[in-house]
Amino acid sequence: MDIDEAIKKVLEGIPSGYYFDSHLVLDQLLQEYSDAYFCFMGKFCETDAPTLAGHQQIGQKIKGHGDLVERKDFQSRSKNIHGQVSECAMWRRK
Repeated sequence: MDIDEAIKKVLEGIPSGYYFDSHLVLDQLLQEYSDAYFCFMGKFCETDAPTLAGHQQIGQKIKGHGDLVERKDFQSRSKNIHGQVSECAMWRRK
């Protein structure tokens, strides 16, 4: 399974009408689709900030599923994969 399929499965698992943030998707990818996540993230090893670069691209891939989600015009604050609170995109499942 590639990262696009994994993201779609995560998004399909969120009930319609629910709000969620990008950190939730990243957490679910790590827990349920770690092979797809790590294979994708490996493409960013040579960048200055590999986690940020990869997660920004995953955010773009979430956005690409406009049939399932809509991006809200405000940010969320929640724990990231490092256990620290940071801002990320807020979404609503259609």
